Amino acid sequence: MIRYAHGRWGLSVLCTIEGSVFPKALLWAIPCACAAVLLKLFGGDFVESNSSTGAGVMWTGYNMLLGFLIVFRTNQAYSRFWEGATLLHQVRGEWFNATSGLFAFCSGSPSTVSGFQELMVRLMSLLFCSAVYQVSQLDHDNFEILDIYGIDPKSLLHLKESPDRCETVLQWIQRLIVEGNQDGSLDIPPPILSRVFQELSRGIVKLNNIRQFKEIPFPFPYSQLITAMMVVHSLSTPWIAAQSIRSPFVSGLLSFCVTCGCWALYYTAQEIDQPFGEDMNDLNIKDMLSEFNKSLRFLMDPMTRTVPEFRMATPVRQSTLRHCRSFVDTE
Repeated sequence: MIRYAHGRWGLSVLCTIEGSVFPKALLWAIPCACAAVLLKLFGGDFVESNSSTGAGVMWTGYNMLLGFLIVFRTNQAYSRFWEGATLLHQVRGEWFNATSGLFAFCSGSPSTVSGFQELMVRLMSLLFCSAVYQVSQLDHDNFEILDIYGIDPKSLLHLKESPDRCETVLQWIQRLIVEGNQDGSLDIPPPILSRVFQELSRGIVKLNNIRQFKEIPFPFPYSQLITAMMVVHSLSTPWIAAQSIRSPFVSGLLSFCVTCGCWALYYTAQEIDQPFGEDMNDLNIKDMLSEFNKSLRFLMDPMTRTVPEFRMATPVRQSTLRHCRSFVDTE
């Protein structure tokens, strides 16, 4: 995903070519503008002989229909993009919160608890990696996970042959929680422990909602209709502009602006329709996976799992406020 800033006057984005749809739109707009100018300069007799007052009315109706379809297509693409990004972040939040809760519930012999936690973070990393792989449209599966050495090779081979790796890893995690509750690694009442299962289940349900964006594309008839109408619009715009505008320069300029704007919206919808690919405007799922693993590793730090010591100096009502940058300062 492209990180950008508008700048002081909000115009700095105009200088960015990477990820822009304008280069492709210009391939349509420039020929249309040249055709409109040439028709006005050298095709005057042809344009005037084929002029008709009814053509303007028909052209207006055609533009209204095409404009509606382009706006509809763009809205659908943006909805898919935003909903896909939201659901993937929710999956990440649900599963990390479940892991954090399990760590908070741990209480037992250090050796048993340590083994439970080490295996849990590895399985959770594997689960989120499998989820990202399912929804992504990358040409490779070189995703980052925590070290899985130590897990039974037979189990890993079984996972490789699984029709749905997320479901298999999720089953391992749920079984690990049940066994941890039985051997004393988790010292928490079952009703409270059930919250972890609820978070895991909500995560997998949201993941399946994300998968529909990859498996169910924008309906083909709509896509075919819009593309055909865009081509007809680009071929007709120079003739309509030459017929209705006296100045060759204005005719070419307006043809350029109209054609470029329509194709830019068309290509924008295509760019954001599938947010889990490798395009510049897609979500950076590799960084998201790396940050998830970083959070899991930090959760394994003993200081993260230990409540900080506290010695009250003054009551809250008498204490002074601090800025965010100074809250870790020691006196």
